[in-house]
Amino acid sequence: MYITVNGEQVPNQNAYNCHYYTFGPEYASATEAANGWPKWVTSISLPQSDWQLVIGAVQVGDVVIYKGVQGGSQGILHSGKVIGVDPQGNATLISSKMGTYEIIQHHPRDVPSEYGSTSPTYNYNGATYRSREYYRKIQ
Repeated sequence: MYITVNGEQVPNQNAYNCHYYTFGPEYASATEAANGWPKWVTSISLPQSDWQLVIGAVQVGDVVIYKGVQGGSQGILHSGKVIGVDPQGNATLISSKMGTYEIIQHHPRDVPSEYGSTSPTYNYNGATYRSREYYRKIQ
């Protein structure tokens, strides 16, 4: 996330993560801009006026949000774009950016454990939650 300028390492202001890749700056509610990374989104906000939770069949163009527990807190861990679905409307291929690495394509369950559970659900404080939620941009 650093580049060398005149022999000195400085933050790469063009470095971005999965949330910036998936949602762009419009839905960023917090970034690492104060540390020199304005495109490193640490929190997103999806207003109901712009996004709807997908209950039925997923479509190419929808987004996936991976949720889980990290550091003792529950929250959003990763995000990506749906680029493949099967005839039943199940996501089969996601395009996402994992940390400082390049954009990759992967099955929805093929994420490192720090990005969420490979199971459809996870438990937190005795309750069960979905580990992946799909959202569709309202046109």
